[in-house]
Amino acid sequence: MPMIVGGGEPNIAAGTYPGRLTGIRESDAGEFGGFRIWEFSLDDGRPCDGASSLGLGPKTKGYRWAANILGRPPVKGEDIEPLLIGKPCLLVVQLNMEGWPKVAEVMPPMAAGAPEPQPEQARVTAAVGVDDLPF
Repeated sequence: MPMIVGGGEPNIAAGTYPGRLTGIRESDAGEFGGFRIWEFSLDDGRPCDGASSLGLGPKTKGYRWAANILGRPPVKGEDIEPLLIGKPCLLVVQLNMEGWPKVAEVMPPMAAGAPEPQPEQARVTAAVGVDDLPF
């Protein structure tokens, strides 16, 4: 496999993006033991990953992400991985301390016909007109 300099990960700004879960794998290389790597693809094709503990109890990040992707709470004892792969969702991307994008939260997908999410500044600008400002 060729090693191309400058090929790195795509530049993804912090924000909310529509995407899909493309894979889940486990790693035992963590500082505190094993964890799950959730692999996503933004709708424009750029990859972005997130991580959770191996736990899937009702108070864990993995359970919350699975429930948001499924659109319902997972049932105890249910094998949910095949139900999750390929499903649409909204991804909240943040930059880690080194500036790399990571999925920080997974939310249910937008309903059909719903408006695209707006960056926070656009919502503030839209909500307050120039004539409404006190100065």
